[in-house]
Amino acid sequence: MRNLEKVLKKLNDLLVSNHELENIYQEAFKAIDDEELKSFFQEQSRVRKIYSEQLCLEIENLVGKSKFSEAVGRESYKVSMNFRNLIFLKDYSLLLKEVYRIKQSTISKYNTLLNELNLPLSVCKLLVEQRDGIQATMNTIKRSESLIAQNA
Repeated sequence: MRNLEKVLKKLNDLLVSNHELENIYQEAFKAIDDEELKSFFQEQSRVRKIYSEQLCLEIENLVGKSKFSEAVGRESYKVSMNFRNLIFLKDYSLLLKEVYRIKQSTISKYNTLLNELNLPLSVCKLLVEQRDGIQATMNTIKRSESLIAQNA
């Protein structure tokens, strides 16, 4: 039972992170002028919404209800403020680097949870799928940064 509580806490943390990132990406979508970046942030917001919904369903399957808390932690506040500053400065290169850093941090959270003992198979499959999707986006960002650097 204690392991289930630990897993649920980490799943809820991922749920909150995904929800907060969905909002940050939506905010970036609304504030950015560059059409390609607008499309990128809109898609990232949509993906995080789906991830949140999937995590919520897994939590409900484990305990019968989700315990979603919208408490904003220090980390999410810092991320949100960094995003707002970079959007205001219109420094899209640094903004993409910040997205990349966020995704690295998120993957670390997923990996930590995946290392838990006795993780239900359905949760494990979902986490691997979401983590790999985040990694694919990171690879795309890296390729984009390389192209930008070559053309500069």
